[in-house]
Amino acid sequence: MAEYPQFGIDLAIVCESCGRIVVFDAGKAALFYFRKRLKTALPLDTSMFVCKCGSKNVRSAGVPIESRPDPLPPAPPRLDPLYVHSEGRARRRARG
Repeated sequence: MAEYPQFGIDLAIVCESCGRIVVFDAGKAALFYFRKRLKTALPLDTSMFVCKCGSKNVRSAGVPIESRPDPLPPAPPRLDPLYVHSEGRARRRARG
């Protein structure tokens, strides 16, 4: 998957139950996989993905970048945390 951008391919996650397809920028997806220390070799580990229909029966596929709609729809707003304390550490700080 890490080579997908070189070949003009996006990463698609396809739900085998309802047929919904979610497409990700392959470069950003590869970075996500690297940060999580997951392998990027095919077939991809898709166990972290759950479809909106509730199914975990999903697979990965390559989709040509030319298939992107023009213009791209806006990404939904997402609030990412700056950092996370483990529960034990947060309790120690609250007491001290």
